[in-house]
Order: sequence, then C-alpha cells, then structure tokens
Amino acid sequence: MAKKKKTGDAGETVRLSRMRGAKGDVAPRVLRETVGPVALEEMLTAFQKSLGRANRSSLEASRAESEFFLGNRALYVIEGLNVSLRVGVRAGSFEGSLDKRVLVDFDAPETERSEVQFRVLSKPLEATRTNQLLLADGDPLGNQRPQFQLIATLIGVPRPDEGEKRPDAPDLLLRPLKDRTVQFRIIGGESGTIDVVTLRTNQLGQSRLTIDAARNRLESSGLTGSLKNVDLIEENDDFFVFVTSDDPALESDVLHFNIDRDREVKLPGKRKRKEAK
Repeated sequence: MAKKKKTGDAGETVRLSRMRGAKGDVAPRVLRETVGPVALEEMLTAFQKSLGRANRSSLEASRAESEFFLGNRALYVIEGLNVSLRVGVRAGSFEGSLDKRVLVDFDAPETERSEVQFRVLSKPLEATRTNQLLLADGDPLGNQRPQFQLIATLIGVPRPDEGEKRPDAPDLLLRPLKDRTVQFRIIGGESGTIDVVTLRTNQLGQSRLTIDAARNRLESSGLTGSLKNVDLIEENDDFFVFVTSDDPALESDVLHFNIDRDREVKLPGKRKRKEAK
C-alpha cells in the first residue's frame, strides 16, 4: 500500500493577520481580491477549494506515476491545514438580501478584531485496487502549447507467462502491463472526425504521444507521423483524446485540449494550404 505523508497537527499552522512594518501596515497577500467584508462561508469555501486544487494536482501527477499505483512510491499530500485569522467578525446582510450572515472583515481596526480558528481537511489519495487505464496531460500547465504531451498508463493483472515476480516487489497482483497494445483516439472538437494511433506500452506500462497541433504531426519514441482525418490546422481549435486497450479491455478518462493560436508558430505551408482550398 502506498505511503501517504501527512503534515503534523502542531507544526503546520497558517497565520494570516495584518503585519506592521517600518512603513506602516502591510496587508496580507491572501484573500485580498474582494474589497470589503466577505461572508464566512465564502472564506471557508475558498480555503477548501484551494486545498482541493492542490490535491487535484497531486492526482494529475499520480496518473503518470505507475509506481504509485502499484504501492511502490509515496505521493506527498497535505492532509489538512490549521488556520488562525485575526479579522473583524460581525453579523450582517449584503445589499438587497434579508439573509443574515457572519461577515469577515480583513480591513477592520485592530481593536475590533477577533481570533478565528478552523481546520481544512482533505481525503488522502489511495492506490488503485482494480485494473486501470489512465490518460494524463504530460504538460498540465500548458507551457508548450500548441504541443501536447500525453501519457497513457496501463495497470492490471499480468498473464501467468509474463515473467517472474521480483524478490523486493510487494505482494500485490496489480503490475504495470508492459508490451501491451493501447489505442490513442483523437477526436476533432468541431469536425468530429477520429484518428486512432496504436502504440505499445514500455516497461512501466506507459505509452507517450506528442501531438503538434501547429503541424498536424504526431511523435512517439522518436517516430513521427501525421494525423490523417483530424485537421488541427484548419478545422479544429480544440480536440478530445482518450485511450483504449483490448488486453485487458479498458477505456481511459477523456481529456479536452484547446489550441492556443497566439503561441502557435505560423508556417508558410499553412497559408498555401488555405489558398488552395
């Protein structure tokens, strides 16, 4: 079973309060987007969403980590945060509303502030217990758009003839399924046309595919090719990808990609192609 590192209750405390510096008050840089008081539930939800986004990033990272899904690698997550705030607290209602709420004021004078403490919790990630075929965005921050890096990970029960178990391997049935066929299915967002790219998984049960939308090209393990049906140059500004496997019979989640034309490299061939139509 994968180990999940947890933060200690005593040492991991976030304190947000107005600090006094040499040039007067220095406003905290957290929760300062809204001017004026905010509802207590909005503030609590903001903390929950932020922690949820952090855990979602961990989940996205785990999709590319076959070792984690086998229980061989620890994935660091934040179990919870202790938060202590010194803010103004009062009962009131927003304009046009008769619903009384607890309002939190970050600009209240120091003499009118109260100590507010709460804890934000999250559910740790668990290793998989069943066969999985996962598709991950290899560049989730989008720094390389319009080039898209895709990683498919196949985890399952090996066939009896597929090698011997390592002495140091944990006593689990699930393993990376190497040398298996997976199909990347690319669907045009506007045209609905489909291209299927068939690849083999490596020793980690993974297959990697790069889609170059500026050139309508594909690359995997040094081999290149072109999309035959889906046209990412002229017809589709976005597209969808999912992966399938016949052994075992599985389908991955579906990822939606949008092409950032502002970052795209303009090619002379693209203009000639358009004029020829």
